[in-house]
Amino acid sequence: MPKFRTRAKSYLIIGGMVLFFCLIAFQSAFAASASSTTIQGKITDQITNKPVPGASIVLMGLTGKTIATVAANGSGNYYIFSAGPSGVYMLKCSANGYISNSFPKYIQQGKLNTFNLSLKAQAVNTPPQIDSLTPANKSRLYTGKTISISVKATDKDKDTLQYRYTLDNKVMQDWTTSASYNFKMDSKQCGKHKIKVETRDNKGGIASKEAEAYVYLGFPNPGK
Repeated sequence: MPKFRTRAKSYLIIGGMVLFFCLIAFQSAFAASASSTTIQGKITDQITNKPVPGASIVLMGLTGKTIATVAANGSGNYYIFSAGPSGVYMLKCSANGYISNSFPKYIQQGKLNTFNLSLKAQAVNTPPQIDSLTPANKSRLYTGKTISISVKATDKDKDTLQYRYTLDNKVMQDWTTSASYNFKMDSKQCGKHKIKVETRDNKGGIASKEAEAYVYLGFPNPGK
């Protein structure tokens, strides 16, 4: 009997310890569940209000440290689960074809936080267009006389244009805002030449136009 009582007492002690640790584990799990924070929302186009699938959303602290990164689903919806304390955080959003933006948001711990965000689409640049070039193709030019190259170009975006002038693939005047360039040719340059003018808008758009010119010696005879 004494041995039986000793064994029973040991079992009770072990059972109590197991129950104690189970309660601790349960309380820890409950506390973690209670402090879980959900951040959700939808990413849309600022103009069309259409969803932006695949947009990247980064949850960051104010120090810039990344806490979580997710991608919006096919409907533009995103979900972030975090266990951080309540406070102000940054939601950085980006997507192809859109201007990235960061949104400061106050996030409540253990709550459902909903933030719908919108992105502005990047403007599509329209390249410039050269409407006319002087001298015209196959013009007759003469040595010793000032030759004036002028260009008329348009840009639908009304960007400031720059021009570059080349003769036979050699740059005579590098990028400038002047739509004309003057030069002279000597007797050694008689013959056929290629004049090229390029224009750019400094946003990736560029256009060019070429003309052949024939250079002759001296001034033309006004009587012929």
